[in-house]
Amino acid sequence: MFGAPRALASLISGVENKDEVLHRVLTEIIRRDLREERTTTSERGVTQPSVDPARLDPFAYPAQDLKARTTHVVRCMICRASGTASCSVCSGRASVSCSNCGGAGRFRNPSTNRLNKCKQCKGTGQASCGNCAGRGNVPCTTCNGSGHQRAWLTFVETRRVSVVVQPQSPVALAHRQLTEPRLLRENDVAAFTVAVDRKAPGPLPLADLELDGRSAVQGATAGVDPRLERVAQQHYIQLRVPRRDVSYAMCGTSGVLVLSGHQLVGASTPEAKRPIRRRLFVWPILALFVSVCSAMPSSTTGRSEYFKDAAGATSLLWLGATVLAVLWIGGVLRIWGTGKGFKGLKRVEQVCLGLWAAALLAMAIVGVVARPSAEEIDQALAVGDTRRARVVLAALRETSDQTFVEAEDTILLAEANEAAGEERLKRLDQIAAHGRERSATAATIARAERLTEIRRLVADGHATDAEGAIDRWFAESWRGDPELAEERARAIDSRSSQCTDEPCRLTIARAANAAQGSTARAAAVERAKGKIVDVLVRRELGAEASGERLQALGQVGTLAEQTLAVLKDDEELQALAKEAKTWVNDEHAKVAAIGADEATLRALFPPLHSRSKKLSVALLEGSEVFFSFDAAGNCDGIYAVGPVGRRALHSPSWPADRILSQAVGHPATVKHPEKTGASSVTWKEGGVKVVARWRDEHLMELRIGDASP
Repeated sequence: MFGAPRALASLISGVENKDEVLHRVLTEIIRRDLREERTTTSERGVTQPSVDPARLDPFAYPAQDLKARTTHVVRCMICRASGTASCSVCSGRASVSCSNCGGAGRFRNPSTNRLNKCKQCKGTGQASCGNCAGRGNVPCTTCNGSGHQRAWLTFVETRRVSVVVQPQSPVALAHRQLTEPRLLRENDVAAFTVAVDRKAPGPLPLADLELDGRSAVQGATAGVDPRLERVAQQHYIQLRVPRRDVSYAMCGTSGVLVLSGHQLVGASTPEAKRPIRRRLFVWPILALFVSVCSAMPSSTTGRSEYFKDAAGATSLLWLGATVLAVLWIGGVLRIWGTGKGFKGLKRVEQVCLGLWAAALLAMAIVGVVARPSAEEIDQALAVGDTRRARVVLAALRETSDQTFVEAEDTILLAEANEAAGEERLKRLDQIAAHGRERSATAATIARAERLTEIRRLVADGHATDAEGAIDRWFAESWRGDPELAEERARAIDSRSSQCTDEPCRLTIARAANAAQGSTARAAAVERAKGKIVDVLVRRELGAEASGERLQALGQVGTLAEQTLAVLKDDEELQALAKEAKTWVNDEHAKVAAIGADEATLRALFPPLHSRSKKLSVALLEGSEVFFSFDAAGNCDGIYAVGPVGRRALHSPSWPADRILSQAVGHPATVKHPEKTGASSVTWKEGGVKVVARWRDEHLMELRIGDASP
């Protein structure tokens, strides 16, 4: 058995002599079970057998005589003497579904595609069954229609062997051959002394046996059926068995091992196995408990990277201690209850116990030696190893209740000195946010480096990046810092070189002056504003009714538009810009497009695209306006039409009246047809022919002058 002690002799507490006598009876039994057989017959009367089957002894006759004595006529068990059985085709109904119409009673005529009555079944859907000729039954196949069968009895013979061993004893467990259903050979009983050995071809004569043997044989044949069973042979053997009951103690309990036979073979009884099974159950539980307890000395170290080597050493020691514990625990459980104490342990088990204790001590020593100290952080920083310093800091926090915040700031400052850019500033900000001893120093260094970076961006012309850096790093605090405010103002000043118009320059000058005011910046604001006012008020246009004059007029209008869009918070400039815009529109309206050159038209209808020397076109919010030119290059006709698909002239900024007014150079209105149903109207406006074509209330085309595109 697995787990049984090798040195059983050292655990024995007592031996009891229990020699016993065993009675073994082997009985071979023949059984004959009666069975009825039947066949068909033409006879129609029931007869009785010459022998009563209920009292028949199957061993009294041979098989042929038994058939002759028990043959008789009986009713058929299938048709119950009627001679007929239900038809298997129609199930006794005498009719089946008509094969011509499928049981529907009608069929579809392929010529007319109409349902016609089935002529074969006359619309019933049923036809007479051909198997039973419409009777619903057929002759019984079991009795050939006679309603009777010839029956007789026969027997089935089987043999079995039973073995009875008395008394029931652990000896039979140790010597399995005693219970095997066979005759014993000489070597099967060599371990015992044979006192009686009797064998007979039938039942053993009880008179030849002693009282114990007679009782054993009678018990073996008690279950034999006297009518159907016979004893073919019996073998009785009486054995004198040497038996020693050995008591032993292990794992705090005792067991009894039965040894029998001349070789003292052991029997695997529950009483013999109980101490072994208890030890196998307690052993792993106790080993697991000791293994968990063995890991406690290693808990003095942590799990961070600092303890990597120590953890490896303690893991090996713990593994070795676990293996050693399994060995010595098995020995302790073996001697538990024997009263021998630890002296009963084997030499190897005593060595394992000592090595296990030494491993636990070594784990505790490793835990103490591997504990970190704050001096290690200073040593690591002294050689520039910030990573090692942070590993030590993590280990200190893992094994101590202190936070070591000053040591963390020292490491962060060292890491900041090694880093660059945003990473350096991030670490400096961490130190500054702690509000401790090194926080002020870190904040000063971070501010100085950020200020240097802002100045570099301004010097390199990256004004937008410089302003973004100020907003990101200093948020609103720069407003109370003259040094930072000056750098922001310088960054804003540098953006004025990117401006293409005076409103932009004025906006930049005002923003710079708002960031950090100065006399120079205030003067710049006044200069920029003065230039805008000068243009909007003086309105110098140059030559009268020329392309250059219209170009200058456009510049005034553009400046007015820019001023209105950009300088919305300056009421003075807004008022001047509105007046200038109105004046520009009035001046534009005085210039007639008919008779003007292409340069003038470009100023009046921006943007203007040339298609050829004689044709240009302007797109005014979806409406198309075509301009034709004479040989001298002057406009002699204008044609306006709505967008493709809709075609109606509809432009919010350039309505038809404005196009006509601009064409003739004075206010004019497009006329409607006076006659009902008319679609066009023609008239002269200032000596220029005008044709307007309408559809209902929508103006579709407008022709001014010599326009025939």
